[in-house]
Amino acid sequence: EMCKAKGGLTLGRATFVVVDEADRLFSMGFEPQLRSLLGQVRPDRQTLLFSATFRPALEALARDALHEPVRLTIGEAGDAAADVSQIVEVLPSEDAKWGWLSTRLGHLTGLGSGLVF
Repeated sequence: EMCKAKGGLTLGRATFVVVDEADRLFSMGFEPQLRSLLGQVRPDRQTLLFSATFRPALEALARDALHEPVRLTIGEAGDAAADVSQIVEVLPSEDAKWGWLSTRLGHLTGLGSGLVF
């Protein structure tokens, strides 16, 4: 809303949208803002929507905002997967991040699937 009010951000040329933690955005009351942002982006965009859970309100947004969506479910639908572990490493620089990842990537991929942000 602040971006719209100040006129400093236009999304009409954006071709790629990523929404992570969409369930948290909804639970915190940001559904109107999320819908507003998606409404400002060109309709032929590519959209990725990530959510730990997929409640009915979020499913409605997915139907409205996504074209030919693909749904990938890990664990039981509607609940966060109980067997997923989260590891957070805070590193001081971009160089440290790449160094950390490159030394551990082989081991991590041997453990199974992973998602790195």
